[in-house]
Amino acid sequence: MKWELTTVYSTWFIFACISLGVLYAWVLYFYNQKNTDSLGGKVVYVLSFFRFLLVGLLSFLLIEPVIRHMNYVDQKPIMVMLVDDSKSMDLMRDSTQKIINKLNTIGESLSNDYQIDFVRFDKSLHYADSKTVELKGNETNIGRALREVKSQYFNQNLGGVVLVTDGIHNAGVNPLSVSENYNVPIYTIGMGDTNQYADLRIQDVECNSMAYLGSNFKCLVELKADKLKDKDATIQILINGSEVKRKDVFLSSNQFFKEINFNLEATKIGVNRIDVKLTVFDYEKNRKNNSAVFYIDVIDGKRKVQIWSEMPHPDIGMMKSSIASNMNYEVQVKMNQFVVDRQLDLAILHNWFSSQSQLDLFEELKMNGVPVLCVVGDRFNPSYFNRGSQNIKFKSFGRVSNSTLPILNTEFSYFNVKEKAGLISQYPPLKSPYGNWQGFSSNDIFMYQKIGNVETKEPLWLMHDENSYRYGVISGTGLWQWKLADYEQNKNHDLTKLLFNQGLQYLSVEENKKLLKVQPIKSEFGTKEPVVLQGELYNQGLEFVKGYEINVLLNDEQKKEYRYTMNDQDVKYSLTLNNLNPGSYNYVASAAIGSQKLSDNGSFVVMDLQKELMNQTADFDLLKRLAIKTSGRFYEPTIIDSLGYNLLSNKVGKTQILDQHKYTDFIRFRVLFWVIFLILSIEWFVRKWAGGY
Repeated sequence: MKWELTTVYSTWFIFACISLGVLYAWVLYFYNQKNTDSLGGKVVYVLSFFRFLLVGLLSFLLIEPVIRHMNYVDQKPIMVMLVDDSKSMDLMRDSTQKIINKLNTIGESLSNDYQIDFVRFDKSLHYADSKTVELKGNETNIGRALREVKSQYFNQNLGGVVLVTDGIHNAGVNPLSVSENYNVPIYTIGMGDTNQYADLRIQDVECNSMAYLGSNFKCLVELKADKLKDKDATIQILINGSEVKRKDVFLSSNQFFKEINFNLEATKIGVNRIDVKLTVFDYEKNRKNNSAVFYIDVIDGKRKVQIWSEMPHPDIGMMKSSIASNMNYEVQVKMNQFVVDRQLDLAILHNWFSSQSQLDLFEELKMNGVPVLCVVGDRFNPSYFNRGSQNIKFKSFGRVSNSTLPILNTEFSYFNVKEKAGLISQYPPLKSPYGNWQGFSSNDIFMYQKIGNVETKEPLWLMHDENSYRYGVISGTGLWQWKLADYEQNKNHDLTKLLFNQGLQYLSVEENKKLLKVQPIKSEFGTKEPVVLQGELYNQGLEFVKGYEINVLLNDEQKKEYRYTMNDQDVKYSLTLNNLNPGSYNYVASAAIGSQKLSDNGSFVVMDLQKELMNQTADFDLLKRLAIKTSGRFYEPTIIDSLGYNLLSNKVGKTQILDQHKYTDFIRFRVLFWVIFLILSIEWFVRKWAGGY
């Protein structure tokens, strides 16, 4: 081992430290002649020397000196024993453990030439207790395992990888694509049964995780069959235990594959269980892959929109049809029958603010938190509008109107329709009141007014957020002409639908001000995966509060109840649930702050992932191709003893000499304290002995 003393500053600072020590000692002992006379010449030289050492050493510590240790280490080539720990390997548990024991023996015989590391994997790598297997992984991701090994041993002397697996991968990328840039050989050991048996199975199911009540949703089932030529099979779809669809399938070949689409209807709010079941033939060896279960969350997500007006107008029909085209909206037109409903998501006030009663209705909507879109018409009276409690006001320049063309504000950031700016600029003009709008920011402007050839800074359409209450203003009528122009330009009404649906979506988004919020970290969990609920509790001032009790009542599909209490953490409340059975769960969380009772509810699903049971035929062909592409070799379990011989006779990699550097702050050496203490003690003792002060 070698070491050297260095500092972050220039070497000239060391001479400065020496000079400072000399100067300090000279001033203290030689500048005043009385010191020399009273202590004696020889004593003064001794004392000045120790003072020079003390000051020089202390000033040297100020320039942050460090000790650099240099060591040279021999690193043997690393051989990673990468063992598949998924459920599909459980079919040959005993033989798998025997192979690991043999690899352990081989590793001991190679210890003089290689560093042997055992690593397990399923959907990711596991390093703890790697010489024993659990065989409980729900997925096999060979590609990720190989990629993570390469990353984990980057800049280390990786010699090769010994991959022990059945070759069945059901997650991630194809391992062959990962091996393209592999710089070390992969030695593969094939486990399992490669024989193909008669088998009908569900290869995959694709379906949305959420649907709206009353809507239709598609479900795609991938069906695969081996050695069942000329057989008739049936596929059933059950929702919450009741059969809703059935199809007969003729298996026309021994290697049969088909994608089957089902169009299903969401009829029940909440988490719905969907079962897919196939015919089970007597001679099938693996029957666990003949069924699959998944869940879909059905919500009553339609937003309720009402259009209020005291008289008919073509704009009303145009807006209604544009809004109704979106399945997420339920729209009604109200003429002289105006009732403020807190359940409303948006109210469109067409040609409004002509009387005090209309202003009162607007204020009531605002007080109940119902967003408003005001379409300004020729009955608009600025005096009533300006009496309202909203920030936006209108300064009228007389009872006249302008023909105003729409110009899109390309800086508008609430939603993005910039690519449509050219088409929007060709829309017909609206009939707008003559005056100035006030009380908003430039970010609120969706469209500007263009009068003739002059592009003004006056808003034609704006949307404003005022203390979390959102409302909008369209300064003009004649919107029905936009729909006609849209069809003339594009042969459809998609752009006008887009404009209104985007605007309504922004205005009708509900601001979440719940004082108690409890949510799972995700909507679906695996059977072996801990379910984590996180909670937030706020007081009336919307300040996060700690130290309160949040109780959770959990119900499973059989309506069995479980009661828990969330743990109080620094920034959130938390609850971890382990070993839950597969199924859908609903929960109600409750808490109390003083006399105020708070609650929240939600749901999640625990999935019994059966990926490892879908295919149990070992894929030795994949393992052979992996070995060939990386200059490795494929081994069957019966000839695994030759692996150790081959690694010894054809050594992979070379022992590298590594230059290791370690830096230690000089001030951290404890001996410095005793050196400084000794210097001070000697100087003090000599001064006292010589009769000095």
